[in-house]
Amino acid sequence: MKIFKLRRLLKINFTEEDSVEVVKYNFAKLLNTFGFLIGTESYGISFKRRIITITTSGENRIDALKIFRKGNIFIFAEKNQLNVNWSVDLDPLYFLSFLISLVIGFATHFFFKYQLLISILTGLTAFIIINVIGIVIINSKINELNRVCLKISD
Repeated sequence: MKIFKLRRLLKINFTEEDSVEVVKYNFAKLLNTFGFLIGTESYGISFKRRIITITTSGENRIDALKIFRKGNIFIFAEKNQLNVNWSVDLDPLYFLSFLISLVIGFATHFFFKYQLLISILTGLTAFIIINVIGIVIINSKINELNRVCLKISD
């Protein structure tokens, strides 16, 4: 379904000295430095974040809460344009926003003694706000990766 994936398309001018394989390599190298598992296919790159769960200090526990986890980058050239098509799964974002909105809804009902309808509306509002913030964060990460790998100036 379309609501579980965020898609972005970037078209830039493509010169002869650049190659699609070089662009794929740049994306794969950058994603690998950020701790993603990389799969290079003929159409582009698939990536998935590694989640480290064994820790004694607690510093790696935040990795499970990252919403930019899994997706694909489709890279292909048409005439004199390079098309970079991103597809990012939004399942972790929806799950985290549902849990946070559930906690907020229960907190408004039990701690602040609001009516059930107001608590449900507060939870739904929190769900929508958290999803919008998460999509903006994912879009900014995509723009940052595109800017670094494709050497786009602002």
